[in-house]
Amino acid sequence: MRRLKKGFCFIVVLSVAFILQACGNKGEKYVEQYIKEGKYNEVHILVNEFDIEKTGKMGDLIADVDNYNDVVSLLHGQSSENDLEEAKRQILGFNGSYKKYSSFEEDVEELENRIVELENHRNEIEEIIQKIQDSYDSGNYESMGKVITEYKENEMLVADTSMEQSERLEQLIIQYESYQKKESEEGAVDFQPEWVGGVSSQTELEQNQPKDSIDTEMDIVE
Repeated sequence: MRRLKKGFCFIVVLSVAFILQACGNKGEKYVEQYIKEGKYNEVHILVNEFDIEKTGKMGDLIADVDNYNDVVSLLHGQSSENDLEEAKRQILGFNGSYKKYSSFEEDVEELENRIVELENHRNEIEEIIQKIQDSYDSGNYESMGKVITEYKENEMLVADTSMEQSERLEQLIIQYESYQKKESEEGAVDFQPEWVGGVSSQTELEQNQPKDSIDTEMDIVE
C-alpha cells in the first residue's frame, strides 16, 4: 500500500513538472511570436504570465527586449539632454540575441539611426538658438523674428527639441513678443487722428498755404 502511495505521488510530481514545462515552452513560443510581430513592450506581460525564467538563451533574448524598450522610452518627445546621452550609452548594451530575428535586428538598427538623427537635429537647434540670441543681443529684431518663424514652421525640429532647449527658446520668444507689443503700443501713440486711411482730412491747398492766409480767406468769406 505504501509503495502504491509513493508511486502515485511520484506520478503527480512528474505530471506537474510536465505541465509547468509545457507552459514554459508555450510561453517562450509566444515571446518569439511577439518579437516577430514587433510587440516588444508586451513581452514582459508574457514573462510574468507564464513565469518564464530569465536564464539561458531565452533570458538573453528577454534582456535584449528590455534594453530595446528602455532606449525607446528615453527618446520620447521633448526628452532631456541627459536622456539622449543615456540612450547613446544603453544602445551599446545589447547582447546580440536580437540578431536571430531579422525584424528585431532591423528595429534595433532603426533605433540606432534615430539616435544619430535626434543628436543632429538638436545640434541644428543649438545653432538656431544661437542665431536668435545673437539677433537679440544686437537689437536686430527683424532677423530674430524671421529665425523664430522658420523654426516654428519646421515641425520635425520642433518635435525633436530637448526640454532644456525648449525653455531657452521660450525665454527668447517672450523677449521678442515683448518687443513687438512695445512697438505696437508706441505706434498707437504716434498715430495722428487727422489721418484716416492714409489720406489727410485737410485739402492739398490747405496743407500748402500758410495758416495766416487760410484765416484771412475765411475772414473775407465771413
